[in-house]
Amino acid sequence: MTEQAPEAREPKTAEEFAQALCARLLRPGLTDAALLAECRAAAAAGLGAVMVFPADAERALRALEGSGTALIAVAGYPFGASTTAAKLYEARDLLRRGVRETGFVLNAAQLLSREFQQVETELMQIGRSCAESGARLHAMVEAGFLGDDLRVIATKICKRCDAGLLSLLAGVEGPVPGGDDVDQFCRIAREEILIGLCAPRLSLVEALDAWRRGARRFAAENAVALAAEWNARCEAAAESGAGEADRV
Repeated sequence: MTEQAPEAREPKTAEEFAQALCARLLRPGLTDAALLAECRAAAAAGLGAVMVFPADAERALRALEGSGTALIAVAGYPFGASTTAAKLYEARDLLRRGVRETGFVLNAAQLLSREFQQVETELMQIGRSCAESGARLHAMVEAGFLGDDLRVIATKICKRCDAGLLSLLAGVEGPVPGGDDVDQFCRIAREEILIGLCAPRLSLVEALDAWRRGARRFAAENAVALAAEWNARCEAAAESGAGEADRV
């Protein structure tokens, strides 16, 4: 079941929205100092998670220690095009290092080639490893490559493999998945798996529109700024409400 029913029109509090946000730290050239600074900023903003490359996982874990912000490390990012053995080793290595949410990228080319058993077997193997480690399996797919039938199949594969979340990737150069994409995946998911967005950047309008449609995780480089923007809007609404009450 999802953590939040899709009929909620918008986050009720600034804290609720912040917990749905993930700082996406997947850009090249991010130095150690910049990584630590961004992890600490995400924790200070009350974000739900930080997403990093495998090489950054241990440093990010140390930076987030004691905070309420979780760590997600990705395997097979960005295209899921590594061999099965390489991806499984990468994901299991992350689990051994203490990562408790693994983002595992489905191979879109294999889905397009209708190699469904290969995709499912690969995801099921890492799903079992996550379950044994008490970790969450976070499936990721570039939705823009998939037609309607493949979207249904990919989502059903994720359900059968007990993924807790399916994130729609914007891709390296692709657009942010739109409202129709979110609607379709949420309908297929039927509240049995969370749907999220993962893009280099998201606007507050895009994130809130996806929230209204049922998405519940938003990974972006500007996640801290999104949390601040929504917090400011909540504070303005509270002040406006207090002013109305005083006038009454």
